[in-house]
Amino acid sequence: MYLLADKLNDVLTSNLVMDEIVQKSEEWQRIPSEDEVALAYSSTVKGNPLRTICRDYYVHESSTAMLENFQEDTVPFQFVKDVLLEFEILEKNKAPHDGESKVKCVNREKCHYHQHDDEHPKCS
Repeated sequence: MYLLADKLNDVLTSNLVMDEIVQKSEEWQRIPSEDEVALAYSSTVKGNPLRTICRDYYVHESSTAMLENFQEDTVPFQFVKDVLLEFEILEKNKAPHDGESKVKCVNREKCHYHQHDDEHPKCS
């Protein structure tokens, strides 16, 4: 549904579907599969919120074992690059008192994974 709304430039629906992705992922304790990540990256452009949330789930919510178990050529190189860059940012911003700077997707501000334009301003 998200990919269709994105292709149709339906920002409202894209944002509503993204909210559902975040809520259901938390409810079901599930992150995108390798196939879903590959589909998201092959169907969207750099900077798209669907790519961002896929990256964030693997950086902030997956186990090291999940990343280690990736099969070669199952996820796009750009995804791997995005994950590595996000880990680098995390390392630079690590809080000295707890050594942790990961933030679950569900705990981010409501608009974090939304698209905005003149007709759809940032959430208040």
